[in-house]
Amino acid sequence: MDPNCRLCALCEHRTQIVMGQGPANAAVLLLGEGPGAEEDRRGRPFVGRAGRLLDEMLAAAGGSRDGVFITNVVRCRPLRNRRPKRPEIVACRGNLSEELSSLPLRVVCTLGQVAAHELKGGPVKLASIQGRARRLRWMGRELWWVPCYHPAAGLRNPRLRPKIQRALRRALALASASE
Repeated sequence: MDPNCRLCALCEHRTQIVMGQGPANAAVLLLGEGPGAEEDRRGRPFVGRAGRLLDEMLAAAGGSRDGVFITNVVRCRPLRNRRPKRPEIVACRGNLSEELSSLPLRVVCTLGQVAAHELKGGPVKLASIQGRARRLRWMGRELWWVPCYHPAAGLRNPRLRPKIQRALRRALALASASE
């Protein structure tokens, strides 16, 4: 990945590109929307308030950040934390593919509407599919997909936290079962 990437307009306001992180043998991918202000500042995915909540829920689900690969649909922070636009997502798709190409992924847990839309290849009603595992083909692989609310939604609405935690638990269990 080019640290001077200029494939879309997001590069104009970023501090740095935020690459995914996780072990090279990760079976589970947590795919978010895009970096927030704290992620842009620190250069790591999910390290702000939503990331801390994600870490807590992962632990409660029997996992940890050290056992999964965490990244976003886009690598640069959208200004004022707006949703990434379609052309920005498409421009960053090659970076995402390159980043994930060597991982032995078996499960993708999408965090939020934008990531779910990207994985499915079209609009989704997240509330109706949240936590329901299904098989699909993505980036040339057969994978389990577990759609999940974004941890930021759990910050705004604490009643969503048990649903997020169950989805994370399901993603971890599917990865273990397919070993």
